[in-house]
Amino acid sequence: MERSWHCNWTGRKNHLCKTWKYLCQSFSKQNPQTWQIVLQDTSLNAVEQSDDDDIQPASTQSSQAESQENIDVIETSPSIVNVKSIFPKKEDTISFKRVPGETWVEAKVLGRAGKATGKYQSWMNIKVGEAETCVNLDDLDEWKILEKSPDTSNVQEEVNIIIPTKRHQELSVINAKNKELNLLKEFQVYTEVPHQQQNAISTTWVITEKHVNNISHTKARLVARGFEEDQNFQADSPTVERSTLRIFVSISSIKNWSCKTIDVKSAFLQGQPINREDYLIPPPEERTGGVLWKLNKVIYGLNDAARNWYQSVLSELEKVNCQQSKFDPALFYLHKQGEVIGLFLIHVDDFIYAGTKEFEDDVINHIKTAFKIGTENEGNFKYIGLNIKQCEAVITVDQNPFAEQLKEVPITSKRLMKKFDNLNQIEQQSLRTAIGQINWMASQTRPDIAFDVLELSMSMKEPKVVHLLNANKLIKKLRTESYLMSYPRMKTTQQLKIVVYTDASFANLPDSVSSAGGHIIFLVGEGNQSCVLSWLSKKIKRVVKSTSEAEALALLEGLENALYLREILAEILSCKKDDIPIKAYVDSRNVNEAIHSTKLIVEKRLRIDIANIKQMLKEREIDEINWVSTDKQLADTLTKRGVHCLKLMNIIQEGIIEN
Repeated sequence: MERSWHCNWTGRKNHLCKTWKYLCQSFSKQNPQTWQIVLQDTSLNAVEQSDDDDIQPASTQSSQAESQENIDVIETSPSIVNVKSIFPKKEDTISFKRVPGETWVEAKVLGRAGKATGKYQSWMNIKVGEAETCVNLDDLDEWKILEKSPDTSNVQEEVNIIIPTKRHQELSVINAKNKELNLLKEFQVYTEVPHQQQNAISTTWVITEKHVNNISHTKARLVARGFEEDQNFQADSPTVERSTLRIFVSISSIKNWSCKTIDVKSAFLQGQPINREDYLIPPPEERTGGVLWKLNKVIYGLNDAARNWYQSVLSELEKVNCQQSKFDPALFYLHKQGEVIGLFLIHVDDFIYAGTKEFEDDVINHIKTAFKIGTENEGNFKYIGLNIKQCEAVITVDQNPFAEQLKEVPITSKRLMKKFDNLNQIEQQSLRTAIGQINWMASQTRPDIAFDVLELSMSMKEPKVVHLLNANKLIKKLRTESYLMSYPRMKTTQQLKIVVYTDASFANLPDSVSSAGGHIIFLVGEGNQSCVLSWLSKKIKRVVKSTSEAEALALLEGLENALYLREILAEILSCKKDDIPIKAYVDSRNVNEAIHSTKLIVEKRLRIDIANIKQMLKEREIDEINWVSTDKQLADTLTKRGVHCLKLMNIIQEGIIEN
């Protein structure tokens, strides 16, 4: 069926109309058989001009358009028009033909050949077979973006929505509730007892609708109102730490293991028996006069539900001789004859593991027997928000699908003119949400934006319109620039070393007194193959008097983190700490000279920090600390605005570090 876009513009900015024409024409070029573009330019003198710069559809033409069948009336504003969105992105696969009748040619997009806002914005660098070239999309007869093959990525996209109470009478919700009630009986979570004035906890239903690849699933959870419980007890439970997960992926890649995940079905209901008397008021669907539920196991909502589940998993892993890490309680490993044969990580009810066939037979099969398992994944999958893809040469981790879903905060034209005005309450909430999303990516997979997030976070004390604009710039960057973290399959664990780069800037944060410090740590093997383990961009813990003091404190924190990561590596690999040397690089000559000389530093407090670093060298905790020129300082982007991050991100993406 042929469809039309009927676009009727009024306003004071003719170039916006031209922009919209260009967008429509380009879209039509991509889909010539599907779309017919209908454009009507309205004279500026024919209508009353509005007070702001937003373009409004003319009411007369809109009413005409609405009366026509299969015609969409599109309302927009200058802030929404984005010509760049019609172009393919890096790593996309396109198909094109230069002239009518020519055979379609497939190519992989390597990136733009010109600036996104310049006259060469339609030029793209592409790869056809093994040959690299460039092409102007405007000169092509036809082109289109091909859908990604499911063989290259089978990561499922999930969206969870809370269903409001007014929809709880829908058939899908009723069926989900009945399924949950049956599970409570199957796992013998409660026993019915007479109501004899016991203190009872009330319950509520939490209904969610999960959309996986556009397929809807309704799930019901009966949740206890745990805040009504008066008792105080330990309720903490571990979740996997970021650097531990990266160590897990690194070792799995080096050992040539395949990472796999399993999800436990109704995990909290499969926990250990409860060691106290708790009573629940049954939900309306199961309520009968004079009856309470006495809990045999914990239920969702109780303060110690997560801890009880963790203790259950811990007990089962100990039965098959798995050892818990002394440094991260969410990490478990199994040794045989002094060599690690498997790793196991816990994040509530989501498990990820890797190991030999013996490990899977002894440990994983036992876990599958002890608990009722839901979904299992291997190859390419999503784990706690990270897309993990595996092939013969490398394991990659990214959050690119999450980045593509990020949306910029809408800003009106009038607001754009007042960049240094304070944000209102709604805008502050929008900024806080945006910073949270950006910070999630900065801490997980995108060190290139870590410093920008640090600056934005500090701006929340007195947020202004300009900070909202900066957040939108970062969101746009995340959407348009995609990166992977690569973990190459090294040949051996015998020649591993830890390399740490540290850097600092003096009094460069928004409060004008605080200094930024940062570091990035790599695990490096034979042939300079590298795996990024950790990075940090933060405000230095005290106000410093000089750049040297800031650099020394950043170095000290980077070394301490490197020592911690080496402890975990040595524990897993069952080797001596000395077998994994630590080498550090700093671009401050003053700090490097102070560490390697006997000359006293003027600042007394700084002498203490330098003394700590000297002691690490003397006791061989750290093997080397070397000076590196600023152009080779990989941590520079973690402490300064405007530093080009391409070199760092290429190292992370390619898995090769320079000598």
